[in-house]
Amino acid sequence: MKTEISRDSHQSKKRYSGVYQQQGRMLTDSDWNELVDILKERLSEALRDVVGSEQGSIGGTPRHRALRIVEDGGVKIQPGHIYIDGMAASLPGDATLAYDQQKDFPAPPVPSGNYVLYADVWEWTVTQLMDERLRDKGLHGADTCSRKQMLAQIKWCPDSIDPQQSGHNPARGDAALTLTLLQKTADPDGCDPCAAELDIDTRIGNYLFRVEVHDVQGDADNPSEITLKWSSENGAEQFLALPTAEEMPAGFISDKWVYEFFDETSERHLGVHLNSTAWQPARLALQEFSEASGGYSVPTIPGSSDAQTFIRRWDGYCKVDLNSGVLLGGIDRGVLLSTTTTPDSLGYVSVGSVLEMALNSLSLELELSSKSFVAGDFWLADVREAEHSEGSVLIDAQPPQGITHYYLTLGRVNGGVLQSNPEIDRKYAFPALTEMTSLFMAGGDGQEIVPGEALPQPLRVGAANGEWPVIGATVRFEIEEGGGTLSVVNGGLTNTDGIAECEWTPDAVIGTACRVKAALVDPDHPADPANDFRPPVYFYANLISADQVAYEPNCPPDATVSTVHHLLLGPDHSRLGADGYYTVKEVLDALLCELKADHIPYDDPACTGNTVGNLLADLDFNSDELLTVKDVLDTLLCRLEAEHVPYDPEEQGARWDDINEDGDRPTTVQQAIDDLAENLESTDIRYQVPDCSTSPSPSVRSGLGITPGSEVKVDAVLDALLCDFNADDLPLDRNDPKLCPGLKADSDVRTVQQALNYLCTHKCCEVTVGEGGWFSTLEEAFTTFKKMDEIAISICLLPGNHIVKEAHQLKDRLSIRIRGCGAMLSKIYLVYDKLELGAEEIQLRDVSIIGGDEAGESTERGSLILAGGREKNSHIVVENCLFSRVFQGNSASWLPLVRVEGLVKLNWHGNHMTASRIDEEISGAFLPDKGALAGATLDATLKLEEFFYLNPLIDPTTYEKKLKAVAENLVSLNDAERDEFINARAIDRIDNLPVELIHLNRRNPAVIGRLTASGRHTISSGAAGDSGGGAMMRMALAVAPKNEIETFYTDIKSLGVADAEKLLDRIRVLASLVTSPDYALALASSAVSGAINNNQISGYIGLHYIDTEKMAPLSWKSNGDQSELENKANWAKKNMTASWGAQGQLTLRGNKIMALHSMVLPETFEAIQDIVLGKDSHVTLNAYESMSITDNYFDEDQSSFISKFMTLNGNQFLFFQQERRITQAYTLGYRGIFLGNMSFTQNMDGDIVIEQILHDFYDSVRANFLRII
Repeated sequence: MKTEISRDSHQSKKRYSGVYQQQGRMLTDSDWNELVDILKERLSEALRDVVGSEQGSIGGTPRHRALRIVEDGGVKIQPGHIYIDGMAASLPGDATLAYDQQKDFPAPPVPSGNYVLYADVWEWTVTQLMDERLRDKGLHGADTCSRKQMLAQIKWCPDSIDPQQSGHNPARGDAALTLTLLQKTADPDGCDPCAAELDIDTRIGNYLFRVEVHDVQGDADNPSEITLKWSSENGAEQFLALPTAEEMPAGFISDKWVYEFFDETSERHLGVHLNSTAWQPARLALQEFSEASGGYSVPTIPGSSDAQTFIRRWDGYCKVDLNSGVLLGGIDRGVLLSTTTTPDSLGYVSVGSVLEMALNSLSLELELSSKSFVAGDFWLADVREAEHSEGSVLIDAQPPQGITHYYLTLGRVNGGVLQSNPEIDRKYAFPALTEMTSLFMAGGDGQEIVPGEALPQPLRVGAANGEWPVIGATVRFEIEEGGGTLSVVNGGLTNTDGIAECEWTPDAVIGTACRVKAALVDPDHPADPANDFRPPVYFYANLISADQVAYEPNCPPDATVSTVHHLLLGPDHSRLGADGYYTVKEVLDALLCELKADHIPYDDPACTGNTVGNLLADLDFNSDELLTVKDVLDTLLCRLEAEHVPYDPEEQGARWDDINEDGDRPTTVQQAIDDLAENLESTDIRYQVPDCSTSPSPSVRSGLGITPGSEVKVDAVLDALLCDFNADDLPLDRNDPKLCPGLKADSDVRTVQQALNYLCTHKCCEVTVGEGGWFSTLEEAFTTFKKMDEIAISICLLPGNHIVKEAHQLKDRLSIRIRGCGAMLSKIYLVYDKLELGAEEIQLRDVSIIGGDEAGESTERGSLILAGGREKNSHIVVENCLFSRVFQGNSASWLPLVRVEGLVKLNWHGNHMTASRIDEEISGAFLPDKGALAGATLDATLKLEEFFYLNPLIDPTTYEKKLKAVAENLVSLNDAERDEFINARAIDRIDNLPVELIHLNRRNPAVIGRLTASGRHTISSGAAGDSGGGAMMRMALAVAPKNEIETFYTDIKSLGVADAEKLLDRIRVLASLVTSPDYALALASSAVSGAINNNQISGYIGLHYIDTEKMAPLSWKSNGDQSELENKANWAKKNMTASWGAQGQLTLRGNKIMALHSMVLPETFEAIQDIVLGKDSHVTLNAYESMSITDNYFDEDQSSFISKFMTLNGNQFLFFQQERRITQAYTLGYRGIFLGNMSFTQNMDGDIVIEQILHDFYDSVRANFLRII
């Protein structure tokens, strides 16, 4: 202990038993301390004998109040007592505590992997610095004696290490130290006349010299580096480390000493730590206070959170690298240590297999090679002036005196679970002397019993402590082998004689071992058999079986007697009873395992009459004159024939009379068979005709005209089947669920012939619809299918117009397929309402779907909804179809022409779609004021207005006829009527219309596309020199609608009756202005993925289309200045990340489209505008994972795309606005690639752009004839 003591006088080998004070004699500190050490040692020796010593079990824990490792919501420590090699230690507390909550081991390393928990018990010194109670306030705070405390530290190591046996974990180091008083001299060095002379204190003095291992790096038994420190004051000079040097005593800030900063945690971290992690004990390197080191300052001790830090002074230290044999540093009383000075110089150090040092007053030799070192190892040498002189050996090759560590394994943890090991755990529960209870057998072992019966005597065990019976102890009886039941008497408690009883009924399984274990229950753990006291007592029982019962046969000895005994065992019977007697088992085994038919005698019954016995002449098959069962069976199996089996013909006498016309009846089976073979004919077999009430109606019987209930001859029935039966007599099973819907629907089809005729008259394998088909109308088919449970519907539309006037839903089907005979031949008209198809597979091919009636009138409704599944991908294929609708009426009832929803893989290919809506505001501006007209002019105006509302794709021929009729009607007006018509026009209303309502990309392309070649060359913008030729025609339509309308009225004024043909294109132009594009195809969400390829869509495509009343196409207002570009870029870099959630892939290739709109909610629309203005807004989007827009032609600007990854390649954008800056498309997402996109405009100086809010796109913009900003 590093305290102020004069010496350590305890001499264990002299076996002193006490210290006694003599009168008038001085009592020293060493006397008192030796008395304490003697008492401790005697107690330790006694505990070694009681608990365990190094020769046996080195230690353990008591049955009660034990320190142990337990499972308590994890691996925990149960505080208690522990004994190791005579050392008693305890961890106070009642509740379990976590590993990192140990007071004796603060800030321990955290366990990892599979590991072993063990106790490290050792003593440390406590002074008044750590415990204020050691200072007596009545003595003005002076401290008196120090204390020692036994620490119980729970540590861990990898499960591959045994902490009690490993050389890596020594109790203390084993390096031998030699200390010798140095022979000092003040003579100058003759070889160095310049050397200074030093004043050397040659006095011996009286002090206690201490050498201690400060730190060890690497394994204890093979360290890579050690640090030693020494003190002529026993390291006892220590003080509270105050913040500044001015507050410290002079002896603690000098450059002549070496200082150790420590606290309670660092003191408790002495010893060996076997943890495999990077954790290091809380320990600082020794420090010198000099100008070079910066002087006095209080450092932080890593790994410690103690509030107080202390300082201890030492004479010097030495740090050595043991791998390379290099001195890493050191000092002794201000003199630097060196390996380069002369051996007789102070501070000289030699590092080899032995460390040699010349210190201020002593020389030190320490063995290094193959030695173990533990932080805290120390040696003490008391120096006395009166006893010692220069050269005196104070310590002669002695190992460390301490600190001694005592180890005991407590448990293993695998996968975070404490493992059980009862064979080792027993040492952790040794009993008190008053609990040395043992269990012994008191009767009931070795009993025999018939299977299924209880043992006649109970099982009895006794419990005793020495010679005294233990009353009330609990004994646990358990069946270990053989099964059965136990009935424990009095709950297993011992009576006044210390006896516990149990009744046992073994299981009735012969040949099974029967064993019961009795064990004394640990009263502290009555519910856990694993804690029962050992050793247990075992009882065995034996089931009485046949092999244990003797048998004496009593058959006649004559070998010729026919008995089972003689036939089975043979004449000498020697096969059984080889051991001198038979057993019941041998006899039964022979009967059960060897007995055969030839061992069983048989007596001839002497049958009479027509029997087998009489028909078979001889039953003795082997002719040995011993008739056995085998002989009889062999004869029956090998010789019995039909002629030996009697037959009684009387029961069927009348039938035999029919068969045998000679009147003889057979008496054996052979005769009966012969008669049947020779005489039986179909005319001899009678058949009772059934009424077939359970058979389908009609039946084969009714078809053949056979009367039910009659008895006929078989030949008549067979003749009818072979000669008259055909498909018209075979009923059709109308209950078959696989029956075609058409057959099932036609109740007149009842036979196979009728079914074949039906199938032959219907033209395809699907359900045909139309004139001559299974269903005459499509509405009839839809109505039928809705009532049926058909999961797969396949419809073939025959040529013709298929009118659907009501709303229909076919949903939750596996497959719906509708194909026609060509889009111009098979047409579906949705007159008033929507058609909704829902299935996991939908195919639509070669049909037209038109919103409106056959006359081509516009409609308020007429839409198609294709719905896939909600939980797994559905497949929708639409190919080579035509869709058309002109919408007019209440916008609240509006739906897109086609809407696709659900979780869908879409293939939209080769379709032609036209979707437009009538703008009555525009038509009212173009037409004359009907209130100012009458007669022929009013009629002409009404016909013109009616023509405006026609759909040219429904019936092109009729459309052209009505157009021609309107033109002829107009030119047929007389001059006065023409003036009235022209004067009623409201041309000023055209000037008030927004230009976006009347430019070309708002016109119906289906109407524009019908302009004649001549018409294209005659329409002009009215500009000087413009003849209206070539491609400029389309731009002229966009910029001069007023001139076009005035030209129309001019032509009416000037054209004659023969010039009606010239007026056609003028009327078409007006019709194109009246109707504007509508949404042709709407995809409800990004769950609809797939491809839209090679389509011509005169209308819009809408993505993320939920509710048009609440949603608008993505766009934002922007003038393209630098600040707006930076606002968009900054927001995208911050918010558009690669982890942005999206789904689905969409491809558009080779389409001609008006525009594609990605729809957003109003709040999203506003938030995106705020982003452009530099506000940090939150945006929630329904986006595709990827979009590929390639080789498409867009007739209108301001398309919009929302996708995490998007590619725009080779697209053409055509538009006609005359603005300085045109936005062809808006893009929003994470990353975009733009390659080879182009645009054409009349104003070639205009700024043509694609607006973007993307995280990354600049490196992916190549060869575009427009700007990406």
